[in-house]
Amino acid sequence: MVSTTNDEVEQWLREIEARPRTIQTYRETLKQYLIWANGKPPESGEQAQKFITYLGDLGRSSGTLAVRANALRRYLTWKNIPTRRLEKTSRQLTAPDYLSREEFLRLLAACSNEPLRCLLALLYDTGARLSEILELQHSNVNLDGFV
Repeated sequence: MVSTTNDEVEQWLREIEARPRTIQTYRETLKQYLIWANGKPPESGEQAQKFITYLGDLGRSSGTLAVRANALRRYLTWKNIPTRRLEKTSRQLTAPDYLSREEFLRLLAACSNEPLRCLLALLYDTGARLSEILELQHSNVNLDGFV
């Protein structure tokens, strides 16, 4: 059952139009779901919701829950299984903790090489995600100081 399901998941991932990172995340979501469900694929929105609730109970972040819910919703839609909106979290969200300027400067001073210092400074100064920084091309950088 699991290998047939894995084949089906791989077929779905080939058919959707998504970036490689998204495909990797969706594959991981379905893999986690199959482990949680003892190899049985999701057959309803209710089952998918139970999995999302389970992840929330484990303390996963709201961002992780949103990604997992979206992957399951897209999979169910591809299978023509009707699904209503999946609730991403039932727990109270708190504001994230940020590094103080002093903490950031200590982190920067502890960097072992210049490329790492540049990466950390770019992340801190722009607020961009690591994946966004790693996808930057030389043509994205204005040498007058703007990205």
